[in-house]
Amino acid sequence: MPGAGSARERRASISTTGRMPASTRSVISMTDSKIDRQLCLCPPCPSYADCGELAFCLPAGKKSKCIQKEKGCLCPSCPVQEEMQYNHVYYCTRGNDKEQSVRRQAT
Repeated sequence: MPGAGSARERRASISTTGRMPASTRSVISMTDSKIDRQLCLCPPCPSYADCGELAFCLPAGKKSKCIQKEKGCLCPSCPVQEEMQYNHVYYCTRGNDKEQSVRRQAT
């Protein structure tokens, strides 16, 4: 994607500034089909189990079939969560943002 830089460069910029660069923000779309999944912080997460699953937070995201234990969560620092204005954690084990919001309202 023009002007967006590599996923590593985007993550480095976020980790040093605490904010997503404007060029990266413009890459993220509000639909699953257009979101840059390279921004996803799932792989370095302490809870992540590498079985090809990513972006659990997105509306099309499902709970992981591989992740069995919550060992820590990087969701609060994820640029996807920030841009999409999600409010939950552990999407990999608890469900996507919409699922967690519905459960919270039901209780």
